[in-house]
Amino acid sequence: MTFRSTHLGQALVAATFVLLLPATLLAQRQNGLLVGRVLSGDVAVPSATILVSGGRATLARVDGRYRMSLPAGRYEVRAQRIGYASGRDTITIAGGVTSTVNFRLYRAVAMLEAVSAIGTRGPERTVIDAPVPIDVYSGVELRATGRTETAEMIQALAPNITVPHASVGEGSDVIHPATMHGLGPDQLLVLVNGKRRHQSALVNVNGTVGRGSTGVDLNAIPASMIDRVEIMRDGAVAQYGSDAVAGVINVVLKSGVHGDATTTVGEHVTTLNRSDAAAASYPSGERSARDGRRLQASIDKGVVFGARGFLHGAFELRDRGFTNRSLADLRPQSTGIAADRLTNRSGDAASHDVALFLNGGNLFDNGLELYGNAGGSRRTVESASYFRTSTDPRTPLAMYPNGFLPIIRPVISDYAGTVGLRGVIEEWAWDLSTTYGRNRVGYDVKNSTNGVTPGLTELDAGAVRYAQSTTTLEITTHLPMLYDARFTAGAELRTESYTIDAAGSPSPASIQGFAGFGPAQVVDRSRRNVAGYVDTETDLTPSLLMGVAGRIENYNDVGTTGAGKLSLRWEPARNVVFRGSVGRGYRAPSLAQSSYSTAAVDPGASPDSPAILRVDQASAASPLRPERSTNFSLGFAVEPSSALSFQADVYRVLVSDRTLLLDDVSISRSGAAYYVRNGIATRADGVDLSANYGLRFDNGGSLRLTTALDYGSVIVTDDGTVGNPFGLGLGRRATTRIERGQPRTGLLGSAAYKRGAFGALLRAQRFGDVTSLDRQSIFEEQRFGARWLTDANASYTIRRQYTFTVGADNLFDVYPDRNNVSGNPVSGVQGNGYFGILPYNGRSPFGFNGRFVYGRLAIYL
Repeated sequence: MTFRSTHLGQALVAATFVLLLPATLLAQRQNGLLVGRVLSGDVAVPSATILVSGGRATLARVDGRYRMSLPAGRYEVRAQRIGYASGRDTITIAGGVTSTVNFRLYRAVAMLEAVSAIGTRGPERTVIDAPVPIDVYSGVELRATGRTETAEMIQALAPNITVPHASVGEGSDVIHPATMHGLGPDQLLVLVNGKRRHQSALVNVNGTVGRGSTGVDLNAIPASMIDRVEIMRDGAVAQYGSDAVAGVINVVLKSGVHGDATTTVGEHVTTLNRSDAAAASYPSGERSARDGRRLQASIDKGVVFGARGFLHGAFELRDRGFTNRSLADLRPQSTGIAADRLTNRSGDAASHDVALFLNGGNLFDNGLELYGNAGGSRRTVESASYFRTSTDPRTPLAMYPNGFLPIIRPVISDYAGTVGLRGVIEEWAWDLSTTYGRNRVGYDVKNSTNGVTPGLTELDAGAVRYAQSTTTLEITTHLPMLYDARFTAGAELRTESYTIDAAGSPSPASIQGFAGFGPAQVVDRSRRNVAGYVDTETDLTPSLLMGVAGRIENYNDVGTTGAGKLSLRWEPARNVVFRGSVGRGYRAPSLAQSSYSTAAVDPGASPDSPAILRVDQASAASPLRPERSTNFSLGFAVEPSSALSFQADVYRVLVSDRTLLLDDVSISRSGAAYYVRNGIATRADGVDLSANYGLRFDNGGSLRLTTALDYGSVIVTDDGTVGNPFGLGLGRRATTRIERGQPRTGLLGSAAYKRGAFGALLRAQRFGDVTSLDRQSIFEEQRFGARWLTDANASYTIRRQYTFTVGADNLFDVYPDRNNVSGNPVSGVQGNGYFGILPYNGRSPFGFNGRFVYGRLAIYL
């Protein structure tokens, strides 16, 4: 529901703070004390979750020790950690008495023993205990993929997550948007340690997946700092707020004392333009390439202080050279200039990243816990535009007699921090926290011209900035209802700001490569959101769990929204679970969507270069309103033994009033204005399947087999044109991008073998087919077939401290189908191969870089 009210949400939040905030200043109640240690063999298991019957939970410290204050009574205590089989015990707590329960956990190969903090507002649960579908991937699994960037690691493990790799896609080259179940990047919420992560300032405006939306820059979070990633494959707007339409990714940071110093080096060793992949007449022959060299170096380590304090930090450096899969440029050139040069770049952009993250906390003697994390990253990228030939009227021959290739050089800075305090008063657990995040994308353009200042080749094209601050107060208790009822209530205040800074050069609209931002684009906007929510779970019977969540939010620009969710979990037998949920939600349009505008994407490069107008600049536009969504999921999970687990879930997500960057389909695309508008409706349907099986051999070796499948489709049920007097809608290109621009199927199979110091991993991943329309006004449609990619690596550990790994991603050097219309460089017809220069399409879900070989040294600290 959506209705205008500027007072209801504010009053709800204010009342909650007035009633609950004074309680946070009271002394903590002293009850009986439960202490202990969690070990695996003789090694501490940091961050193990200690669950006590009645829903209370805590985490083991870096040395494996834990401490809880509990009222007198008899409890079942359980210790859990991803990668281990859980341990259980029973203890009686007496007032003023310290009781000890120690645990020894053993390695497990089934994933359903993994602990997740999302999906419930109560204590952490194992995957099989959760009432909604959740996948958990450890940091070890992420780094074993051979990838060097966080978003790529997640995509390599989760077939329901897609990270498109655009090329010559402006900002989409530098911040790759992640999506779930084929929906948009802005319909996937990202948390860090359970707290909302800010979005990037970038608006994807070219013809790429996620056009007209913003997303979270996952690569700003260094993989070396990640303990685990939890993926909730279910809508959770009522629990976590706007953006959680498709699901939630929760990144949990490391808190242990041990760490690693790691160095990875590698490059693409590949052969492209094979004749057997030809779908049109491109220049014959093969071309080998050794490029895209990558260096990743990181170090992370934890320390303890006092009796129960810890601090874990990570520093990471990434350097990536550009890849180039373009072919010779056969367009007419001036006399004396070779007509078969490699003039363009098509592939991954060059980038240099540096990041620093810290995560820490301290538990005081009175039961109060102070916690927080902070981190920042800076990325410099060099992404190519299209080459301007010497015969191009835009080329100043005095500066570039042989033509020129403009280079867009964005500098992305990303900073975030969280500080919080939590404790227990009587039977009420409370948590007060504040999170702040900021993202800035500054656009510099090199090797270019503005057509005004002679000799000026480097230009400042302006910048976009986004900042978000979120303060939350949450209380949780247990109510004496039925078998057990857990009640959570919270209040939240969130402020956001979005700014566009003008270009520093004169006539920004004439900058070649990226038009930049002029005075008409400059904005400085902010908005406020106040929210209140409740979340309850109750065991109706010992085997039946019901959860109900509700949320109300008030935005000062789009009004008040409400959301609700009902979930059920039935366990007819131990480790056999049936689950289902239904929810109604919303997604408020991002501040960037209502504020962004630019003069042109790439002046004169192609017909795809119209102005993008702000909503208040477009005469036919109306103010943006929140999207409305309905989510359904139904599935089951079974774990017949600690070595075998299986999950299956079907889902449906209905979205109406979807906010997208639309075309004016009533006139020619060339020179038309685009702007963001509501009115589109989509339906996503699909099924997720996953299975894990582990074998242990008499020689001490172990083999873990994993398979996962995501099969789904997204359909546009309303393109926004019916009954619209202005002729506005998606158009054929945008509809195809939504429905077929991402794979409908994702299939993954992997085998990980370990024996003593030796380890090996073999993984095969299938990316389903996608369909694209070319850049021509004729809308030439092409289907790019499905592809299997195979990754393999082997490792050896010396003295339990030094691990050497060699491997190859895309071992068999697989490429996507080539563009089927190469174009004619003589007649000036671009085709979807841009005059035969670009053989591969940026719509490929796995890119088109070919084989990547690497070596890695990890030193256990």
